[in-house]
Amino acid sequence: MNNQSRALLDRFAALSEELDPANGLEPVLNMLAMETARILDAENASLMLAQGDKLQVHSHHGRMPEEAYNGVVRKGEGVSGHVLSTGQPVFVENIEESPFSRSARYPASSGKSLMSVPLSTQEHAIGVINVSCPRHRNAFSEPDLKTFRILGRFATTIIQATQLRSMLHSRFAITALATTPHSGRDIRVEDIHDPEKLSRILAKSFYRELRQMGFSPPQIINSASEIISELSDSLRNKKELSHKNNRKQDEAGK
Repeated sequence: MNNQSRALLDRFAALSEELDPANGLEPVLNMLAMETARILDAENASLMLAQGDKLQVHSHHGRMPEEAYNGVVRKGEGVSGHVLSTGQPVFVENIEESPFSRSARYPASSGKSLMSVPLSTQEHAIGVINVSCPRHRNAFSEPDLKTFRILGRFATTIIQATQLRSMLHSRFAITALATTPHSGRDIRVEDIHDPEKLSRILAKSFYRELRQMGFSPPQIINSASEIISELSDSLRNKKELSHKNNRKQDEAGK
């Protein structure tokens, strides 16, 4: 085993201890993006989670257009959408000379070299992770892609473990799943890792609970509005953080 391989294994071992699912999903995703950029010596990294046939950015390191957090990438659209659709990684030495030159969503900020790999289980893809702008070299290499694919599998495992732990520590979620009809079958682990299906189950259960507790339709609408307000605050905070990180990078580059 050469020194580079040994260093990579040591970093994976350290990450296994640092990435604590007990901290919740958002800190885990943020650290995964940061460590991906660090291990691959890239300026930018982003982690996108799938919601049906769409992808949305949930964490990033480096430069990221503010609108990226509000937008979605559809299956088959651009580099990330292509990875979600095919389940195969993409390795691009120069985006301007690749088949994705016209479909890339943010070509000006992505650098000329980039890589994208799926976050996949045996059942379905749960997301995509991307890196761009390799440091101290013109383009990523095939060994970089091999390392990135290993990182993708590692990230998938960590994300699933975090989601499962969150579910097991939520009495409401456990009750919602236990009382939801499942067409005569038991709940599968895959159901827990399907955000779109799980969100519908929890939303319907939340509605039933409010109705059983005697809340009126206007009060239930107020509850839904509060959820939307919390989500808006979260998205605004992410945009502000992205703007701050971009400004720091601009100042560092001067």
